[in-house]
Amino acid sequence: MGDAWLALADTQDWLDGVTPPVSRPSPQSAQA
Repeated sequence: MGDAWLALADTQDWLDGVTPPVSRPSPQSAQA
């Protein structure tokens, strides 16, 4: 995770409607 997830988060941001919430944890939780 970490930087790799943050980079992926930018991509997932526009995939929000395509990617299930289960596979896309909230950024707040990932950074905590």
